Amino acid sequence: MRRSADRSHFDRLGSGSACDPSRVPLRDVGQPSRLFSHARLRRLLQEHGPLPAGSSMRVVRCAIGGQGGRSEAHPPAGGYSAAWVSEQLKAGYTVQLFRPQVYCDRLWTLLAALECRFGALCGASVYLTPAGSQGLAPHHDDVEVFILQTEGRKTWAVYAPEPGNELPHRPSGDLPRSRLGRRVLRATLRPGDLLYLPRGFVHEAACSDKHRSTHITVSTYQRQTYADVLAPLLHSLLGTATEGRGSLSRQLRAGLPLGCLLTPPPEEEAADAPWGGARGSGEVGEVVARSLRALLRRATPAAIEEATEELATDFYCNRLPPPALAPPPHGPPPAGGSRTLLRLCDPAHRRLVRGGGFVQLQHCVGNAREDHMRWPRGAAGMGGDEAEEGGSDEEEGEEGEEGEEGEEGEEGDAEEEEGEEDEEDEEDEEEGDEEGARGPLAATRLTFPPEAAPALLQLTASYPQWLAREDVVEGSSAVVEQMLAGCWAEGVLETRAEPHPPLTSRGAGKKKRARGSGGTMRVAHDKRARPALTNAPRD
Repeated sequence: MRRSADRSHFDRLGSGSACDPSRVPLRDVGQPSRLFSHARLRRLLQEHGPLPAGSSMRVVRCAIGGQGGRSEAHPPAGGYSAAWVSEQLKAGYTVQLFRPQVYCDRLWTLLAALECRFGALCGASVYLTPAGSQGLAPHHDDVEVFILQTEGRKTWAVYAPEPGNELPHRPSGDLPRSRLGRRVLRATLRPGDLLYLPRGFVHEAACSDKHRSTHITVSTYQRQTYADVLAPLLHSLLGTATEGRGSLSRQLRAGLPLGCLLTPPPEEEAADAPWGGARGSGEVGEVVARSLRALLRRATPAAIEEATEELATDFYCNRLPPPALAPPPHGPPPAGGSRTLLRLCDPAHRRLVRGGGFVQLQHCVGNAREDHMRWPRGAAGMGGDEAEEGGSDEEEGEEGEEGEEGEEGEEGDAEEEEGEEDEEDEEDEEEGDEEGARGPLAATRLTFPPEAAPALLQLTASYPQWLAREDVVEGSSAVVEQMLAGCWAEGVLETRAEPHPPLTSRGAGKKKRARGSGGTMRVAHDKRARPALTNAPRD
């Protein structure tokens, strides 16, 4: 158990040099159970349930130590009701709630802030485990996992990654004890404790006979590796080369050798057999290797930037919207000739992208909270095909459940002491809009002609100051007027009426005596209240 004195483990995720999990005491944060507890789950199911079977929750258990396999309880046709879930907890099952940020404002705010900090999707799951039980067998994940204990206690055992499988690109599934490596940490988490599990570390957790447990798993950095830049890059290079007219294009479009697919592959021990050479080491292998070398020579900085842009666009299309933001529009229309002040939304929620014949403002203001981590990764046109929660066998994508699983990248391959219910909790909980209100292709990108670029750059540079409508570059042009109207309608552009200048008597700053009184009349600047746009939760 080690903490770096100068750099956090997360700062070194990409290099694989984070070699030990970190356990950080956070008991001074107040009441962790306000984030989630057994009582909150019960209220959630009573108010919003039954929740749909399959996609909203999972109920599992395994023997202490992870031996004997895993069993899963399935709800009746009506879905997950408060009464049924309570019965399963009494029977020793662990309840995993997917996407709690849809119901809990505090978790929405937390995950949205982490997405702004990390520049990566952040998911969550809640695990509620009765005393004397274990929910999952040992496994490792393909995401970075943060465990926040909110109620009760839970004992974790963490093991070194499987040799050669550090920073896995896929989850592992349940692992037999014979595959567990050196144990690097054994710790009992109490409310307020935070445990960081780097990608690839094998882990398991169980409750003692005396304590039940509630913890939140926050996970991130799934499918955010160099391999995930290389995949769309090669796809793009191959598509461009295949449609060309040069020798490489003709080579890529050439047919495979006649009958080569009829030849069975050789056994490993007979890889040098004459009939086995027509593929990997023969003509096909030679042409493929030569074509790959030629394609990689075309991987210019611009091509690599384009591939990286795909990941960035996917992130903006699928991340959480800003919490507690009023629906658009935000202020009066930015019509030409009006005395209006303009300002783009917080830069943490938008980015400006310039293309060959367009300029694009990508943002997350219009994203739907209820869709977060529900759609397959890549649904917005970016590479990737993971399920909403990260795609592992546990829908963890929430990206990491009590942990996830993994595989090498390069080779590719407690019971209910219902306790007092925190009344403050209730103000946090809000169910998202009806399911399916928006899809993954919701309008998160505003595209304009290149003539709108100077005005957008001006608005970007002036933030957080307000810019007078009359001072916008080329503000009278139809293109800029349409751009401002589009941004305002989407909630990306905030507006407010420009204050009228103070009235004075024959000269600025002079005092005017009021008739019939010995006092003075001071004219103050406009102090009309304006609703503040804030990311703070309503509680």
